[in-house]
Amino acid sequence: MRPRSASVTFGGETDNWMWPRHTGDFGFYRAYVAPDGSSRPYARDNVPYRPKSWLPIACEGVKEGDLVMVAGFPGATHQFLTADEVRFNFAQFEPRLQRLLSDYAAQINQATAGNREAQIHRPPASQMARPKTHGKSRKGNRSAPE
Repeated sequence: MRPRSASVTFGGETDNWMWPRHTGDFGFYRAYVAPDGSSRPYARDNVPYRPKSWLPIACEGVKEGDLVMVAGFPGATHQFLTADEVRFNFAQFEPRLQRLLSDYAAQINQATAGNREAQIHRPPASQMARPKTHGKSRKGNRSAPE
């Protein structure tokens, strides 16, 4: 079961790509196994898997010296770009991409304004949010020190 999109997008674009970020990006999974704990396809008598050990979630915060694990995937890295490539990205590529992404959403909104049928069939809200999300990320990337 996934959380309602309202909890996942809590804060909207205000929090996206900002720190601290307050969103509901989480997932709960439950694996079902045979009563003896072995793996098998679905069966009515399967039971929730109970591992011998697991990593607990600390609700009281961390203390000096505590191990902290942060799960995530950065998607991409630009650490091997040359100085000229970085300058090009900041001066030309990022501003152009920002304009294209902003124009994309604006054109769809303009084309569907006042047309209920078109609004029903336009891209889903998650897809319409992408230009804002990427645009905010790109804008932040462009403001990095030289």
